[in-house]
Amino acid sequence: MKTSILILAAGLGTRMKSQKPKVLQELCQKSMILHILKKAFALSDDVSVVLSHQKERVEKEILEYFPKTQILEQDLQNYPGTAGALRGFEPKNERVLILCGDMPLVEQTSLEALLGNNAKLNLAVFKARDPKSYGRVVIKNDSVEKIVEFKDANTQEKEINTCNAGVYVIDSRLLKELLPLIDNNNAAKEYYLTDIVKLAKEKDVMIKAVFVDEDEFMGINDKFELSIAENFMQEKIKKYWM
Repeated sequence: MKTSILILAAGLGTRMKSQKPKVLQELCQKSMILHILKKAFALSDDVSVVLSHQKERVEKEILEYFPKTQILEQDLQNYPGTAGALRGFEPKNERVLILCGDMPLVEQTSLEALLGNNAKLNLAVFKARDPKSYGRVVIKNDSVEKIVEFKDANTQEKEINTCNAGVYVIDSRLLKELLPLIDNNNAAKEYYLTDIVKLAKEKDVMIKAVFVDEDEFMGINDKFELSIAENFMQEKIKKYWM
């Protein structure tokens, strides 16, 4: 089954405290977004990136190295949030892999494992050492029951350490059907892509949780996390050549 890939890279990245867009921050002398695009194009011939903040600057770097990338722009003012990023996205293939632009450590083999599951909706999850502000994933009878954003979680739900990695594989027709149904009725007034799980459950869609490595699927939000990721990547390079 052929796959289209969408990379979410429209965030402001304010915690990075840099004039340079977050996805252009470098690991091992290469920007985060380029690390991700290399793996994406190894898996698909239909790769799109959603941008907003400093769009022209990020777009220039992307197209210099990966000229076949489709560039989309998110309307953050009217449609903020991860689901808002998908407005206007038209996948060419039967299913869609949704990635985050701040996850440069994800390995191609891990994405292949995620794509190897035939459920209509697959969700990458991990057991968090410290769940922090990650969205919590409730699993019952080997199927994802729901995802609760940290801002909306109750005390009991915050005790859950199975967390959402923010990476999805979804049937293209199902995505097209459910995306218009997502609203912004939540604490942040954003359009959450995580709500697609609730909508899919209402239609009795089987939602498979695929457990992944927490370090590999780490999102990078600030300079401290960037330094951790840099060390992690350097160690992997050293081990490869030893």
